[in-house]
Amino acid sequence: PDSRNIPREQLEAHAGELERFKSTPVILVCQTGSRSAGACKQLEKLGFTRVNNLESGIAGWRSAGLPLKKGSKK
Repeated sequence: PDSRNIPREQLEAHAGELERFKSTPVILVCQTGSRSAGACKQLEKLGFTRVNNLESGIAGWRSAGLPLKKGSKK
């Protein structure tokens, strides 16, 4: 519920607002897990020490029958 959607190509532009999460666990997610794996490497280069990629992405999460919440937090 506290997730944020930041497209991979915008990670560096948002690095300042993500600074406070550099040493806390961050889980990156995309549809299949491949783009978010690249985003993990990008954040590691920016000094993030606890980045994780959701294996198989949202597709794998959904196929495992795990819950998803749609819509933005307001």
